[in-house]
Amino acid sequence: MYCRNVKKVAVVFVVAALLLVPLSIAASPGSNIKVEKEEIEISGNKVSEKIFFTSILGSYNGTVEIWAPSDCHVECMGNAVNGNAQNNVVEINLGENGLMIPSDGALLINVSYTLKGNFEYKVIYPTDLMELTIKTGKYPRGNIPLKYEGNGIYTSNLTSMEKDASISIEFVEQSAVEGMSALSLVAGAVAILLAILLIALTIKRRREEKLLEKEPVEALELRKRLLTDALKTLEIEHEKKKIPDAYYRSIKDYFKKEAIRVLREIDRRK
Repeated sequence: MYCRNVKKVAVVFVVAALLLVPLSIAASPGSNIKVEKEEIEISGNKVSEKIFFTSILGSYNGTVEIWAPSDCHVECMGNAVNGNAQNNVVEINLGENGLMIPSDGALLINVSYTLKGNFEYKVIYPTDLMELTIKTGKYPRGNIPLKYEGNGIYTSNLTSMEKDASISIEFVEQSAVEGMSALSLVAGAVAILLAILLIALTIKRRREEKLLEKEPVEALELRKRLLTDALKTLEIEHEKKKIPDAYYRSIKDYFKKEAIRVLREIDRRK
């Protein structure tokens, strides 16, 4: 009799646990959601995104969140989607918009907005693949690798993006660079050579003097300007595939270390 009672109690616990599973999922909206693929295109100051939402545990019509400014436009299957926006996060109740993520497929959400300055993005759900395309006459710099495709187009393919990962891209005016003549290219190369020569001479002199602080402020400011210009020119020439990756990395690292040393010494004297 005792064994039978134990079995009955065990069965009750199992059934209760199974019944509570959906409740636990509902208590944490979107916890079973991931993004199968996201396509982001920045064309000038226009941003358009395609987000393919998938559900890990069956179909889902609860709440999903999208990282975008409050004035963005969201639509699905050609129809506008309503949501609540706050702090660059748009919260969308799928059920209230007549939408659902199917258990055996993905739900495509389209987002578009106007870029006001730099591009900032934060990953809300684990993302299998993020494809970023930038079409701009400016020079994009950020914390992700960008590949120059020519004709002012940059691309980046990011796989296995984790939650809370961030992307930051700034756009630097490079109108003069786009129309750069052969003479200006030579001038850029000369600037790099001059910077290298200056650094080499400085290192030699520093070895003799042993102390960086013996250099006058004017010399430090000159080195700072040359190093800054050399780093900018180096990045541009590398993007144009005129400098091999191996040389680019070693030269850039060296320039940055020297620039840090100079800046620290300048700050120390203020």
